[in-house]
Amino acid sequence: MAEGAQRHSSVDQVLAVLDLEDSVARTAEDIFTGISHFMPTGRIYGGQVVAQAVIAAQRTVPVDRILHSMHGYFLRPGDTSQGLTLSVDRIHDGRSFATRRAQAYQNGVPIWSMIASFQDSDPGVEHVIPMPEGIPDPDSLPPDEEASPGIDEGTRKLLGLRPVDVRHVEQPCGPLPTPRARTGSTCGCG
Repeated sequence: MAEGAQRHSSVDQVLAVLDLEDSVARTAEDIFTGISHFMPTGRIYGGQVVAQAVIAAQRTVPVDRILHSMHGYFLRPGDTSQGLTLSVDRIHDGRSFATRRAQAYQNGVPIWSMIASFQDSDPGVEHVIPMPEGIPDPDSLPPDEEASPGIDEGTRKLLGLRPVDVRHVEQPCGPLPTPRARTGSTCGCG
């Protein structure tokens, strides 16, 4: 399979993970189900669970209300071999705000819990920081899998299959984790 097709396939996989199903089951809460993206460690990537919970909560508010704050807790590790059940409690619907509690479950226990607030789109003060000078165009930088010295061929191939293209201006945020061992970051960004 060509590299471009592999990247497209990875993006399709991420989109499938984020395409939650609305359950026909109804309790006092809205129930959604989702799948997990494969991870070599067998544990669910936290960002996936956060995104799925935000999507589930967003589906219970009017389309003109956007997420403006969220606070959550990872309670237990998730297992990529199992699906997720997401419940959304409609805590409050006001004139311009809506508050939701969402939880992601596996094996009947929560692995993630969050409270989110959604607000009507309302014009207000905008703060803009000017773009820094002298930053190279992303296409002029090598992808991590090419710019990371000392990684084995298997890790290099996995990096090339990520659905998101990661490039660093000076050097990758390393050392890069491998499926067998995780190491700390040496550049202060992780």
